[in-house]
Amino acid sequence: MDKEVKKFWENEFGNSEVGYDFTGHEVRKGSYGQNGSEFGWNIDHILPVSMGGTDYYNLQITHIETNKERGNRMSFWLDGTLYQVKKITRICDEDVIADYNYDDKKYCIIVLEEEPEKVKQYSNPPTTAPSRSRPL
Repeated sequence: MDKEVKKFWENEFGNSEVGYDFTGHEVRKGSYGQNGSEFGWNIDHILPVSMGGTDYYNLQITHIETNKERGNRMSFWLDGTLYQVKKITRICDEDVIADYNYDDKKYCIIVLEEEPEKVKQYSNPPTTAPSRSRPL
């Protein structure tokens, strides 16, 4: 792990060897970039690069499988939950994912209530939610 990646981990999770991405999936410091690892992680752009998210304050640590499943979408389904990227215009309130600290970020990822009006507004949900290939 290079110095920049190590510094980013320490900024997000301090000296802990274990952290959790915005979906609650466990990542481990020593598993950076390890595809196929149960705890592998990489650095993800909260606002996709294709939509202008290019700076340091737009980055978060994400489990590799979470990142692959999300792709570059603003609204997305993971593990039966509908998420959406939201620009922070003030301190994010209770709708922010509790498992990740977005205090120094420009964007955050929230869980949308699965009320039919909101789900229809942001996405065409699958008839059955996608499932992970690995257990939580």
